[in-house]
Amino acid sequence: MLFTITNTLYRCGTNVNVAMVGSKVDQIMDIFYVRSLEKRPKKSRTPKNSNRLKQPSWNGSPSYMQRRYDMKKIEAVIKPFKLDDVKEALSEIGIYGMTVTEVNGYGRQKGHKEIYRGAEYVVDFVPKIKLEIVVSDDRAEETIETVRNAANTGKIGDGKIFVLNVEKAIRVRTGETDTDAL
Repeated sequence: MLFTITNTLYRCGTNVNVAMVGSKVDQIMDIFYVRSLEKRPKKSRTPKNSNRLKQPSWNGSPSYMQRRYDMKKIEAVIKPFKLDDVKEALSEIGIYGMTVTEVNGYGRQKGHKEIYRGAEYVVDFVPKIKLEIVVSDDRAEETIETVRNAANTGKIGDGKIFVLNVEKAIRVRTGETDTDAL
């Protein structure tokens, strides 16, 4: 496809300097840097900043490249003792399904020191709980705030919340898809 477009641009009187495919998250864009084949007078040949290539704009992407997602995946890494508080708070707003995984990691907390039988040990990785919750787009903000409020102790190491777009969800038993599968 790049060859066909490049060939067409050449037949229209332009020379393609660079042709590439760019991508950003869920968008793909063909990018062409072109210049005219016709000769220009020497005076106007090298205008200021002619060596800079304009970067493509992702904001003005064609509508077929823009996708609206109807579901969000909320990943929260929290302190283990806050799991019951978060689970209870989510059930109060009608969110019942989640996946819970025991994980280890560190951030700004950078682990801690423990004393065992008189010897001091450095624990680099701190035990945490990772929650994965998929909700419809209209319930995402409420769910995020509920998790944040329930997991908050006000101390370092409370955790992080990540929000991702979900393209498709399928219930294995019934074959229901997307928000019906939640």
